[in-house]
Amino acid sequence: MFKGILQKNKVTLFALLIILNIVIRIHSISHEKGNDSFFIHSLANWITIYGQAT
Repeated sequence: MFKGILQKNKVTLFALLIILNIVIRIHSISHEKGNDSFFIHSLANWITIYGQAT
């Protein structure tokens, strides 16, 4: 009797763990948000082209 209940609890907890993992990995904002990220990308492009940050 208890073995069936424990097995059901294990499956339920494992399923909840998988769902929690998926929820944590979903981004709440898009990847490129705000001026700072665009500045960093333009700076990285500048360094790639010219080899220095000035």
